[in-house]
Amino acid sequence: MRYIKRFWKVASDRCKTYTIGALVLLIIFVGIDIYEFTLNNKAETEIENTANSVFDSLVQEIESMDMQTQEIMEPFKDMVIEIKPQWIKIALLAASSIIGVFIGIIKKPVEGIKGILSEGLEDETDEPEMWIPFAVLVVIDITEILLTFS
Repeated sequence: MRYIKRFWKVASDRCKTYTIGALVLLIIFVGIDIYEFTLNNKAETEIENTANSVFDSLVQEIESMDMQTQEIMEPFKDMVIEIKPQWIKIALLAASSIIGVFIGIIKKPVEGIKGILSEGLEDETDEPEMWIPFAVLVVIDITEILLTFS
């Protein structure tokens, strides 16, 4: 708390504005990244549930047939069992690509604002406490990298 009080006394109005802007951007970026993570997890769950209901029902149907028909359908059953993991991977890739495009559209204007803020910070580096908004922007970048690989 003392540090915040000291910051409000020492920092210039411009530094305070940049810091508030950077903190707002941090909240927006983290919110968007968490939303993307949530969408990807939801898509993964839905795809796995769909694959289980579609492919497992085919296998169960074949297993419930009489022995002679089961022998005839055995290659089809094996094919269905082998296709399921690849289908899940392809569907997950497609879903994450669509989600990535959607999130990219959402992030584009916010990244533009972040670029403007970054350029403004470069011009004002000699003011006291100006490292704080720069540090917040670095935290945004690090958070995006970490959430991208999770």
